[in-house]
Amino acid sequence: MPQELPTVWIIGFIVQLALVFALSRWGAWVARRKGGGAWGYIAWFPWLAFALGLIGAATGIYLLAGSFGAVAHVDASQKATMLAQSISRAMNVSAPLILSSWAVYLTCVVIYLVGTIQRPIGPSPSSQG
Repeated sequence: MPQELPTVWIIGFIVQLALVFALSRWGAWVARRKGGGAWGYIAWFPWLAFALGLIGAATGIYLLAGSFGAVAHVDASQKATMLAQSISRAMNVSAPLILSSWAVYLTCVVIYLVGTIQRPIGPSPSSQG
């Protein structure tokens, strides 16, 4: 099991990057179809979501590592309490970032679906000679 853990993390990271790349390509396609403008900025939202999730995960890992180091020199009667408080703090700091990351992903999908369903912006039939 411990030897498989880095492999699972690497596969998860690759799947996450594939999702981000696919969503950003979809957003770029919608932006071109809609004539740019704000749609061009929205095409970058998947990378924003990825950054939020990455920062949240890294912060959580950093705080968890610190919490285990902090209890190394504490009295045995206080270790469980201090470890529980440190783990709770790590989860409370990282959870909002990770949840907001997934909210941005969901927003991307909804906006890109709307942009895909709507008609493309282009010259109207009446304006052509």
